[in-house]
Amino acid sequence: MSVSCLKMDSWEEITSDNIRKPSTGVQNARAGMEVQIGGKTTAGLLLTGYQRLWDTRDLSDNFARFSPTSSLSTEMSVRETNRWRNGLVNVSLDHKFDENKTLNFDVDYLYFKNDNPSQYKNRFIEGDHTLLNREEIDVTKETPINIRVSKLDFRNEISDAFTLETGVKGSLSEFSNKVGVSDLVENVWVKNDTFTQDADLSEKTAAGYLSGNWTPAENLRINAGLRFEYTDRFLSTPETPGLVDVQDGYLFPSLFIQKNMQNEKSVGFSYARRITRPTFNDLAPFVFFVDPNTFLSGNSDLEPAISDALKLDYNHKQWLISLQYSYTKDAIAPFQPVLNESTNEQTYSTQNLSYFQTYAINTSFPLFFAPWWELRTNLSGNYQVFRTAHYDENPTQNTYVFTANITNTIDLPREFSFEVSGFYQSKSVWGIMEIRPLGWLNAGVQKRVASGRGMLRLSANDILQTNVWNGITDLPSANLDSQFIYDLKERNVQLTFTWNFGNSKIKSMNVSTGSEEEQSRVTN
Repeated sequence: MSVSCLKMDSWEEITSDNIRKPSTGVQNARAGMEVQIGGKTTAGLLLTGYQRLWDTRDLSDNFARFSPTSSLSTEMSVRETNRWRNGLVNVSLDHKFDENKTLNFDVDYLYFKNDNPSQYKNRFIEGDHTLLNREEIDVTKETPINIRVSKLDFRNEISDAFTLETGVKGSLSEFSNKVGVSDLVENVWVKNDTFTQDADLSEKTAAGYLSGNWTPAENLRINAGLRFEYTDRFLSTPETPGLVDVQDGYLFPSLFIQKNMQNEKSVGFSYARRITRPTFNDLAPFVFFVDPNTFLSGNSDLEPAISDALKLDYNHKQWLISLQYSYTKDAIAPFQPVLNESTNEQTYSTQNLSYFQTYAINTSFPLFFAPWWELRTNLSGNYQVFRTAHYDENPTQNTYVFTANITNTIDLPREFSFEVSGFYQSKSVWGIMEIRPLGWLNAGVQKRVASGRGMLRLSANDILQTNVWNGITDLPSANLDSQFIYDLKERNVQLTFTWNFGNSKIKSMNVSTGSEEEQSRVTN
C-alpha cells in the first residue's frame, strides 16, 4: 500500500490510498559450454533467457479537500500488467600465450522487451455523495532494448612483483519507447497529448584502461589505474529530433595501497573516480497513474553521476573499521516530487541533484559467544550534505544516517543450524525526500543432508512487518508538503530444498560476460 499526501495551503489537501496486490510469475533459463581449442585457447558460449509477468487488479481511493465545506472523492479501478522478457548471447575467447600472458575477448548481444498496458476507471463523488461523472484512461507502453557489447582484455605478469593489465570496451545501446495514453470521451477514445510520447535513444560508449599491480615488498601492495570513457547519447521524439544530443569524455583514475603488519593487521588507502549512468527505465518516457492527480514518470534529461571517493581502513583479524568520504556531482535521486501549481498535479520522477557529499564511518566484527554461536555485526554512520537542482530555489540540506545489520548463527546437533538477522536504518534522504526509519527481522532454520549435497531450509521474512518506506517532502519554496508511503510489508514463510548434482570433483564452469554494467541499467 502506498499513500501520497499533498497540501497546498491551510485548507487544500489531497490524500491517496493505493493498494497493489499483484501476482508475479518468473521463468529463467541458462545454458553454457566451454570448448578447449588446442592447449592454450578456450572458447565459451552462454545463453540466458528470462521472463517476468507482473499483473494486478486493484482499487485506489483519492480524497481532495478544497475548503471546510468542499471536497471531492475519487475511486480509481486499476488494471496493470508489466511483462519483461530478455535474452543474452555471449561468446568468449580466452587465450594463454604462456604462464604470464593472457588475452580475453567477449562479445555480448542483449535483447529486452517491456510491455506495460494499463487501464484506469475513475468515479468522482462530491462531498454530499453526488456522483459527478466517470472517466476511463487506457495506457500502452512498449519498449524494446537492444544492447551490443564487445570487450578485449590483456594481462601480463611481467615479474613476481608487477602485473600489467590493459583493455578496451565498446557498447551500443538502443531503445524505442512508445507510450500511448487515451481518454474515453462520449464513448470515443481520444489521444491524450500530454502523456502520449514516442522516443528513440541511441547511446554509444567507448572505453580504454591501463592498470598496474605492484608489490615492492612482501607486506606492501600498490594498485593504480587510469580509465577513459567516451559517450555519445542521442534521444529524439517526433516533435523534437535531437531532444538530447550529448557527447562527453571522462577520465577515471584510481589508486589502492595496502600495508600488512604483524599480528594479522593491515591498513589501506584508496581513491577512485566512478561513473553511474541512469537506467534505461529512468530515461525512457512513461507514465504511471497513482491517482488522478499523482503520476510516476521518466526523465530523458538525466545526466550520469560522477563520484570521487576516498577510503582509509584498518583491519585486525576479522575486525574492520573504515573512514570514507565521497563527493558526487549530478547524483541520481529517484522519486523526486514536482508540483504543477496551475493543475495541482504532482509528478514523481528521477532527478539529478546538484551534488551529494557523504562522510562515513563503517565497522564490522564477529563475536563468538560459544564454539557453536557466532554473531556478525555491521554498523555504519553517515553525515550527508546535498543540494537539489530542479526547483526554482534549491537550499543546501544535511542529515545523519545510521544503519545496523546483525546476524546470529547457531549450529545445532545433527547438521541443523539456526539463523536470526535484523536490519535497521535511521532517517535517511533520497534527494529532497526524507525517508523515515525502517527495518526488518528475519529467521530461518536449515538442515544439511547427504553429506552436504542437499539443503532443506525453512525461513520467515519481515516477521514484524516493519519494511515500510515512508517518504516526507517539505519544501515551502516549491509549495510542497508531501508524503509518500510505500508499504513493502511482505511477511512470508518459505520452504526450499536444494540438491547439487554431478561429480563434485569436476571443476565447475564459470562463464562471465562483458555486459554486467549494461544489464544493471535495465531494472525489470
